[in-house]
Amino acid sequence: MRFGSYDDARYYFIDCILNDRPYWSDNPADPIMQTIMGSVSRMAALVALIRYFMETGVRAPRILEIGSFCGSSAVTMARALLRYHEGRGHITCIDPWAWTDRHPRLERNTWFDRNGKDIATYTYEDMFHHNVRSSGVADLITAHKGFSHDVLPALGDAKFDLVYVDGDHSYEGVLGDLRRCAPLLAENGILCGDDLDIQIPDLEEAKARQYTFSRAEHIRNWGRIGCPGITLALHEFFGRPITCVNGFFAQQKRDDGWQDLPWLKTAAPYSIDEVRKSLHSGPDLDIQRSPHPNLLAVSSLQLLIRIVAVLDDNPPQEVFFQGIVPVRAEDWEPCDCDLIILSSDCAQEQMARRCRELYGDAIPLLDLYAGLPGPVAKYNMDNWN
Repeated sequence: MRFGSYDDARYYFIDCILNDRPYWSDNPADPIMQTIMGSVSRMAALVALIRYFMETGVRAPRILEIGSFCGSSAVTMARALLRYHEGRGHITCIDPWAWTDRHPRLERNTWFDRNGKDIATYTYEDMFHHNVRSSGVADLITAHKGFSHDVLPALGDAKFDLVYVDGDHSYEGVLGDLRRCAPLLAENGILCGDDLDIQIPDLEEAKARQYTFSRAEHIRNWGRIGCPGITLALHEFFGRPITCVNGFFAQQKRDDGWQDLPWLKTAAPYSIDEVRKSLHSGPDLDIQRSPHPNLLAVSSLQLLIRIVAVLDDNPPQEVFFQGIVPVRAEDWEPCDCDLIILSSDCAQEQMARRCRELYGDAIPLLDLYAGLPGPVAKYNMDNWN
């Protein structure tokens, strides 16, 4: 969420709780509470896997999630069960919800939820149950409070078609979860997880061990951010680089060992819009970090706009914008559309002229930089008159 003031955030949070609507925010600076940690593109991979089960005849997927936080991924998967499996299947969530130092900074004894609980005392655990219930998927989800190493043995002989590991990010925690969860997979089950931003050999094994030993949760490597504990644990468990889509990893358990899922790289982006709708409780869900993609994401959420193409001077590799792979203008084949949004801060006239050559005046052209100085003058405040 992006709010103009603390009061805006507070009133929106209170409105969501009192009117039984989920509260979703992936903004680390949210003045009330950040409730989404994973990226939309990574959760889209979860939806693609659940759709894959439908295509392969798994009629009621059994899903295990390690690390549920405020419920965004659980709700996303539950909505996918409703869409692709007619609500058949079930999700088992495990989380200790041990973080109690962050909660809504609200006046106490002022607002109370439907059960008489003071909203100002809400924790992440409270938000999980609120979001699951208010999203209408409580019947599909069972939550177990506790650490995975304590809860998993209590599940007995349970088997799962999909295990999503996103709990303790330390080397010991990840490796332990992988070892405990692998035997719980059903035939052809899928083991997946998050935050594999760097793999060995992209990050040297010696460096991964050094960072892990130092307990560094996140490191930067050649301009990239990664979790060394996850990198090293997955390397030791699988013994090789594995299928990874924007940090989301997945492997399928076969009789002859673990198998990659190369199709996931192309299938996942098509589920991004579905994830956005699953987590849409208002018009302000943030998807991209830069200002103009963020503006477009907010607008498309509010108006349900479908983006058909994204042009970029230097398209980033393996980065999707709302399910669309950005391409260079010269590589783009024009397609049907109703609006052109020009958000480049340079060569505006040339780009606008090119749009007119392609579509004439039949389609509106919205120039986000119209009337503003060019890229050089823009950062020189003396030129702002």
